[in-house]
Amino acid sequence: MPILLSLFGPAYFGYRHSPYWLVVAWAAACAAGFFWMNRPSLYHAFSLPDRTPSFWFKSSLVIAILTILAVAFLAVHSLIYYGIGSISSPPVQERLRREAEALTRSSDWINVKNPNAPATTLIILER
Repeated sequence: MPILLSLFGPAYFGYRHSPYWLVVAWAAACAAGFFWMNRPSLYHAFSLPDRTPSFWFKSSLVIAILTILAVAFLAVHSLIYYGIGSISSPPVQERLRREAEALTRSSDWINVKNPNAPATTLIILER
């Protein structure tokens, strides 16, 4: 269930066309949360029958497991982020900016206050 909930973040970020660094941060947070929720299984992994593992061995194993989890989460989250982002419409601001650029290039603009004014003195534009 927590893994399915973690997929909500990149889907939302992709739908909103948010910056990619948010997906990276979300993947790191999900990996840390997944690691924390499954810490009892690490106790079993660190228990060797004949000897106690050293601190450096435990630390390097924890870092390796956390890195593998983070890369796996980032790979799946990136696929979801780019997939949802490619099928969703761009944000309203981007769409309005493109429309405004297209309209300012058209030749049928007039100055509402003074229709005879040159194009360089346009104040309020109306189509």
